[in-house]
Amino acid sequence: MERSLTNEETIELTERFSAHHYTRYPLVLDRGKGCRLGNDENQTDFLDMIAGYSAVIFGRSGEYYDRVVSVLINQAQKLALVTGSYYTEPYTKFCSKLAEFCSMDKVLAMNTGAEAVETAMKIAKRWAYRTKGVPRNSAGIISCYNNFHGRTQGVLSLSTEEAYRKDFGPLLPGCLSIPFGNINALESVINKNTAAFIVEPIQGEGGINIPPDDYLTQAERVCKKNNTLFVLDEIQTGFGRTGMMFAHQAFEAKPDLLILGKALGGGLLPISAVVGRKDVMSVLDPGSHGSTFGGNPLACAVACEVLDILKENPFFVRKAWEVGEYFLRKLEKLKSHTIKEVRGSGLLIGVELHPLLKTDYYRGRLLEKRILCGIAHEHTLRFSPPLIVTKEEIDWALPKIESVLNE
Repeated sequence: MERSLTNEETIELTERFSAHHYTRYPLVLDRGKGCRLGNDENQTDFLDMIAGYSAVIFGRSGEYYDRVVSVLINQAQKLALVTGSYYTEPYTKFCSKLAEFCSMDKVLAMNTGAEAVETAMKIAKRWAYRTKGVPRNSAGIISCYNNFHGRTQGVLSLSTEEAYRKDFGPLLPGCLSIPFGNINALESVINKNTAAFIVEPIQGEGGINIPPDDYLTQAERVCKKNNTLFVLDEIQTGFGRTGMMFAHQAFEAKPDLLILGKALGGGLLPISAVVGRKDVMSVLDPGSHGSTFGGNPLACAVACEVLDILKENPFFVRKAWEVGEYFLRKLEKLKSHTIKEVRGSGLLIGVELHPLLKTDYYRGRLLEKRILCGIAHEHTLRFSPPLIVTKEEIDWALPKIESVLNE
């Protein structure tokens, strides 16, 4: 058996052989339990307040996590992968369960969030040409400033983040961005050639930005008026994260297409999906789209178990709201010169620091205090722990957060 690497070897070999995509801290993680992550060599434990950017909803141990692991093992021993040219029971169950879960008609499974957004863009454009009657090669897509839909080439065309776009051009034509939360901006640019308006109900990587209460319903109205698809990206916000099963439900909006991912795989496997109306999804025909691993039996079996757990245990969503509100109110009461604003919904919370401060410094100091958090849009500390996090764990973290933010 090959020996385990030391922490030093792990870091050195990663830097030698891996191309750069994320900025890594000099921390090796090799185990997880509940909401904790740790390193055996250093005998250290950290409270995970990132949760794989919202993907790890059941933590990394316990009754519900173990249920998903058990399904994964059983399905892996039975059938892990066949091509999409054949029928499999896990895929059939996944599509039917997710369609019912979302009160939608059709499902198409992919692997990653960005891949699902790419899929939604293709569906929207084909629908525009074949149903709306947009002239060939002139369909447009509207998105919002500070969005995050992914970093693949097509999706990148929706982004306004220069760090993501620099030296990756030319980008796709026909993509236009407008201010988030501004319905007048949408009304001023939408036109007869617009295929879709793609928006996050709450911006995650953009800084945990929450729109006005009527924004999504007004956006839906504008899209309907202009025969344009209203597409919601709930990859980060879906499955209880914001204290609702889906964030758009709090705003009483109804999308034509819904993009899902991250938590759908329970934090164990990548799986994403586009869910939508039959008349929209049916513009795809055999050969117009595909994915070798999209909808594979292993990921679908895992996702089915995640959906079953959430359906059987509505307390997950309720707890995300209650614990999230508790955390949010405690953060709002912190007396710190560094804090510009605290905002969030459920267990998706951002603490925006004053722009002259180096947010990465405070993230690093929280790491030293054994708290793992993220950074959203340069100046905002992001807290998005697993849905199983307790008030006791929040209380453990709060004085450490306060201490760091008072530096």
